[in-house]
Amino acid sequence: ADMLIRLAERIGATDEEMETKNRYEQAMRDNRFVVSVAAPTTERKEQATRILREHSAHTIAFFGKHTIEHIVPPGKV
Repeated sequence: ADMLIRLAERIGATDEEMETKNRYEQAMRDNRFVVSVAAPTTERKEQATRILREHSAHTIAFFGKHTIEHIVPPGKV
């Protein structure tokens, strides 16, 4: 799988999953944290978003079964 990912990156066949992987990898290289929160309900998702924003989260994304929802932190449009 790793070899296929490298091949896809070399030929420019990236998708949203690869972009997300690259973003997380760069965050860790920059000594930032990547935090995962289980938020199975809308209420939990809203609570997690609020708490992460209160603590200056750089990027917030929710991963659904077939979707990725990116939430832009306040002041970053």
